[in-house]
Amino acid sequence: MTVTEPHLRPLADCLDDFWTCPADLPPDRDPGPPDPAPRRLGPSGITVRGRDLAAVLRPAYDAFTRRADGPAD
Repeated sequence: MTVTEPHLRPLADCLDDFWTCPADLPPDRDPGPPDPAPRRLGPSGITVRGRDLAAVLRPAYDAFTRRADGPAD
């Protein structure tokens, strides 16, 4: 088998350093809490007393996903 890419090495030549990282990786970012489902999904098309179901449920989802150490409303 011929290796056509110059940066590829045969597996036998990679065994000693296969699991080492070739460069420093950037630090992970804290993505923060995810948006609640109704906000991500948008309007549901279902109405409850004239309001979209997503709008009705949004306060409950906000409360469910609020960080425990965050400010209280």
